[in-house]
Amino acid sequence: MIKKIKKSKLKKYTKYKHIGGNNSIINLQNESVIEPSSFLSKYGIKAQHYLPEFIVDNVTKYITQHTSKKKSRKKDKSNIKDFIEKYKIDYKTVDNCNNNNLDTCLEHFEDTNDFFIRIRTELPLHNINSMDIVSPADAYTTIYENELSSKKYWIKGYNYTISNLIDSNSNHDHMTTIISRLAPHHYHRFHSPVNGKILSIKTVGESYYSVNPHIVNSSKNVFNKNVRCVVTIKTILDKIIYMIIIGATCVGSIVFTQKDIVNHCQNKTNENNSELYYKYVKDEIDKIRRCPTDKFFRDIYLFDNVNIIQNQELGTFQFGGSTVIILYNSIDYNVFLKDIIDNSKNNIETELTVGIKICKSII
Repeated sequence: MIKKIKKSKLKKYTKYKHIGGNNSIINLQNESVIEPSSFLSKYGIKAQHYLPEFIVDNVTKYITQHTSKKKSRKKDKSNIKDFIEKYKIDYKTVDNCNNNNLDTCLEHFEDTNDFFIRIRTELPLHNINSMDIVSPADAYTTIYENELSSKKYWIKGYNYTISNLIDSNSNHDHMTTIISRLAPHHYHRFHSPVNGKILSIKTVGESYYSVNPHIVNSSKNVFNKNVRCVVTIKTILDKIIYMIIIGATCVGSIVFTQKDIVNHCQNKTNENNSELYYKYVKDEIDKIRRCPTDKFFRDIYLFDNVNIIQNQELGTFQFGGSTVIILYNSIDYNVFLKDIIDNSKNNIETELTVGIKICKSII
């Protein structure tokens, strides 16, 4: 049940309910509401907030690994209907389901995770001429104009910096941050925010904290410690932006589906013949579509000619909700949706759909 908030009480909620509360304040169709949260989710988030970091690290890793193995091996359709009803998902927007009843729709999916990464019937068209930045996913969005602003209003991790986020030795504190947080009910495929070329993909991090605002707003160092893929992109205007795809509790797999990325990762896998590496890859599920994320194989995947088109699907999140972060130089783009900046400074996330223009290029 979504709870609306009266404007007269909004300041009270954002001050006491959001920072350190159980629920998030989101903006839906110009109305501020409280994001619904299950009993288990609320207390799981509370536990991550208050327990010592080493305990949270070990428990969330175990839960994520156990969930990934269990769900990838067990094919069970029985929970899909409950999932749809719990999150009030309009199954008519799902590919192969727009003209079917629910029972017929469910026949197209093997299990809950298969439905979780469902394909939508209506997606934005590929836009090869755009020089702007669009939303990479259906998500709750916040925007901060520089590192100082993001740390003041949202990211409270004790050691957070943009340089640590992208695992760089250079200073990037001037860059603007777009945070797109995917909740369980969202469409869980991420798309290219720009036209350009992928220069590299680097996997860093070892933790699986929740990306719920309650944890991000705490001292837990979520964005600097969680497993994440840092994608470096050169846009058609020769500007460098970063797209960081972040894993979270129960999100043990970030799967790339864009064919050129897939082929590159597969070729990289074939190049390394060490027995340990082979065992790791052999044990991976659907290995062709993954770049390795094991801590022993943290590599930089350099790309030569991998072009990406704005709104083109790049990959999926498996098993749970997570986050995509876009970083860009503030002198290259202006924020098109000014309301999001105001909402972000009031600790309110704004729901956007994939392909919505966020920033306009400064030529």
